[in-house]
Amino acid sequence: RRNVCLWDLLIPPFKACVSDFVSHEIGGAYALAYFPSRHLLVSGGKKGELCTYDLRMNKILISKSVHENSIRTLSAHPSEELLVTGSSDGSVKLWSLPNFTLVNSFENIHERHTFVRPTSVFTAAPVTTHGVMDVRFHSSGALYSCGSDGRFLEIGVQTPGSIF
Repeated sequence: RRNVCLWDLLIPPFKACVSDFVSHEIGGAYALAYFPSRHLLVSGGKKGELCTYDLRMNKILISKSVHENSIRTLSAHPSEELLVTGSSDGSVKLWSLPNFTLVNSFENIHERHTFVRPTSVFTAAPVTTHGVMDVRFHSSGALYSCGSDGRFLEIGVQTPGSIF
């Protein structure tokens, strides 16, 4: 069971899956980011794992757990030197490439919330919202996030030698 597949939409459907791999054992990939100049595809999974797939060599380079909960969103910096991950645990983390070393971590930037939703007249079920819903780098390098707490934030990111 492969959970990430690459498709060539210009060839016949029976040959269209040109590459596939297992990046996350449980739950598959929740988020993807592509780095064209590096030929890397990065995926985030249900258990907080981050996988890096080299498209030229057709193999997984790095697979490691980086969040406590699922990675809901990924974004590549325009320079392709940084990756940002957003998790349902409410944290945002900034990684440098190519080794994926942690540059900065913003814990509980978008808190998770739990509330009770009535399912019928006599029963109710707890519902937990996801922390970080999306993170994106602007072309200027500014980093933005939005979460299930209803907030949209610009995150001040400082990296060695520069400020975004």
